Amino acid sequence: MRGQHHGQIACGTIAVKSIERSVSLYCDYLHQDVLEEGKVSPELATVWGAPNTIGARYAVLQPPEGGDSMLRLVQTEPTSRHVPAKSLGWNAFEFTVRDVFALAEALAPSDFDIVGPPRLVDGFTSFIPMQVFGPDGEVLFLNQVNHSDDDADLPKTQSTVGQIFIVVLASGERQRSVADYARYLNLQEAATHSLRYSLVNRAFDLPADTLQTITMVQNGRTPFLQVDQYPASATPRVCANGELPAGNAMVSVFVDSFDQLPPDGMALSAPGEFDGALYQGCRTQVIRGAASELIELIEIRSDH
Repeated sequence: MRGQHHGQIACGTIAVKSIERSVSLYCDYLHQDVLEEGKVSPELATVWGAPNTIGARYAVLQPPEGGDSMLRLVQTEPTSRHVPAKSLGWNAFEFTVRDVFALAEALAPSDFDIVGPPRLVDGFTSFIPMQVFGPDGEVLFLNQVNHSDDDADLPKTQSTVGQIFIVVLASGERQRSVADYARYLNLQEAATHSLRYSLVNRAFDLPADTLQTITMVQNGRTPFLQVDQYPASATPRVCANGELPAGNAMVSVFVDSFDQLPPDGMALSAPGEFDGALYQGCRTQVIRGAASELIELIEIRSDH
């Protein structure tokens, strides 16, 4: 892992039914490498507030070129009630890719469902997005970065699929969510856009030209979060008792210090200290956001 800094995405976690199937899928079609495999410890499950994940198998993945973030797959009890892109919480993980059109062709025979083929977004030339659903209801934005924006640095990649560089939150109270990330994570509100958002419009059977509102949240010029204002009919994320939420389950972010960022009762448990590819001996603590999303804070060690 490269140098850690406050507000940097450390990891996106996806709840999957079969660790073998998902690892094969992400390695074969998204060309990720396995950094670590294991089972969730009782201590980590406690920090997550998910006691039924004790002993659950997990795998940590990363692109061949490395990068600033990782992807973690955790095997959980399956649920058939989760419908991707219709509920509140972590809506999608956004990856930088080398060639989105070639990737679309390569994914055609896979278990990824391309719901938004590659195309330019109204008013943007900096990236060409593609939207896919995974077999466990996870949503991935696979975006070819052409250039950085005026107010944000967007990473290019030499890998077929590179790192997660933005996480997407579905919120019924967009302004409250944005304010909370500014308050609790010392991040800054950036641009707000109104655009034809095909993913949301399809999910809620809205006319294709319906405008949706999104707000970006950054650390300086580094993007972290896109907050989507979701319709009032959006439902809470499916989460079986004692498990992680379905689909895009949790986002991990590096922070300078827990002392500077008091969770004010939002924490699911006391912090714990863990080893491994993601934690590297750092303390971690999970808080719950305004849309009931799980945010794993990983404290940057002074000797890193």
